[in-house]
Amino acid sequence: LMACLCAFSTPSRADCDEVISRHMVGQAMLAAHFVASAERGGMTADQINAVLKDIASSSAIEEFWITDGTGHAYLTNTGVDFTFSRDPAKQPQASAFWALIDGSKKIVIQEARKREIDDKIFKYVGVAGVDKPRIV
Repeated sequence: LMACLCAFSTPSRADCDEVISRHMVGQAMLAAHFVASAERGGMTADQINAVLKDIASSSAIEEFWITDGTGHAYLTNTGVDFTFSRDPAKQPQASAFWALIDGSKKIVIQEARKREIDDKIFKYVGVAGVDKPRIV
């Protein structure tokens, strides 16, 4: 069971975006702890990916992208092979998340926008790994 308090009498678009962002940060933090515990407990990448696929198919979460320390997303429900680059010239959107690997940020929140790999509009939120440098 989860609950959320919206303390706005007449919420604005910015208020709603803030609440959505906070929920997404919480989901990412839970995913970071799940992955750390699952790997520590001996689950394989395929087993973890199966759990991520199940969660995504049963919730509003569209995608999980969880990387190793080099930025390679080896845990995902998408089946897409993707590696985050630190170079904004190569990846203007995705490179912002490199700060989660290098430790300069714990949380990165992006506004909804067209993503680099296709024309779909997505809002991405990422957190640093709890067990090692990674993007979650």
